Amino acid sequence: MGSEPDTPDRPRVRRIYGLLAALVLAGLGLLIWWSDRPAVRYAVMPCQYRAIYALDGPAAAVVLGSSRSQYGVDNAALARGLGLDPATAPVANVARGGRGPGQLYQQLVDLDAARGIDGPILFEVSPEDTAFWRRTPLYYQYYPGFARAVPLRRVVADWSSKPREPAYSRARDLADDLLTRVDTALHVLVTARWRRNATRAATAARPIDCRTGRGDRTTPGGGRQLIRTAKALERAYGEGATWRNQPPAPDELGRVNQDRQLAYLADVRRFAAERDLPVVFFAPPSYLGAPVAPETRDRFAAAVGAPLAVPPDALLDELTERDLWLDAYHLNRAGAERLAGWLADEARRAGPGRAPAPS
Repeated sequence: MGSEPDTPDRPRVRRIYGLLAALVLAGLGLLIWWSDRPAVRYAVMPCQYRAIYALDGPAAAVVLGSSRSQYGVDNAALARGLGLDPATAPVANVARGGRGPGQLYQQLVDLDAARGIDGPILFEVSPEDTAFWRRTPLYYQYYPGFARAVPLRRVVADWSSKPREPAYSRARDLADDLLTRVDTALHVLVTARWRRNATRAATAARPIDCRTGRGDRTTPGGGRQLIRTAKALERAYGEGATWRNQPPAPDELGRVNQDRQLAYLADVRRFAAERDLPVVFFAPPSYLGAPVAPETRDRFAAAVGAPLAVPPDALLDELTERDLWLDAYHLNRAGAERLAGWLADEARRAGPGRAPAPS
């Protein structure tokens, strides 16, 4: 008569599974903690990391925004306009494509903590309706990668800072941000991309210009885009049409997904006021782009507590020259010098601790 097979030691199996679960949770917690390190958060932005962490001494001016400001604001021209030596003035242009106000505000906080800030804050705002806004799957928009670029506490804090979003949507957004964070941290860990930041920071040239790499020659694709833009405008408004022939562009300031974005801009204004620094929120130009409506500027000022600076008509007329552009949205260095000169004027007009009066 055969003996029955041994029954499994269920308590022992449960203990093993419990230990494995605890190890997984501990590893996940360590991964999330590690993902807060600047070298990890800036893994896809090595130049911006160097501009924030590789230099000593306070920044003489800070430029924050998308690639339109990264390429559209020349550091040397901005320094000259502020009365500084461009060879030594530490202008921190840490703009980068695909950043929203939440990430940009964090870069401002990081820069202040790492080096301090002595000069004006120039903050790009694009209030117009764009496909970039419309393609988001979330109820609230943070731009792609919000969770990757900010500390966990800022991701979690957004749970309570979306006044018009239902609780279930806030929970969904928070869960999505956390999953994005874990996924990105794993990718950065496996590829060791975070290690490059420390290496590059140690060998960083001074001053740091994050415009380098793209060059100042219009690519064939960029040239075709410029031609298409001009032809579309002429088809709509007649031969020789410019930005003056178009009605003002519609803005997104009243949309529910702008609430938190505008709140971050108000945080920037308070940040500048607390440190007695000038702040200029500015709308970047595009090639033959539609003008900003006066109503948009009024709505912005009411929501943020500071005016929205728009390039003057004379400058917009100058920027209708095609040879000042890389493509329809990015200025070359010659165009960037002109925009930087205007921004320096706006910053001087603002004075310490306040935004410029509406022009």
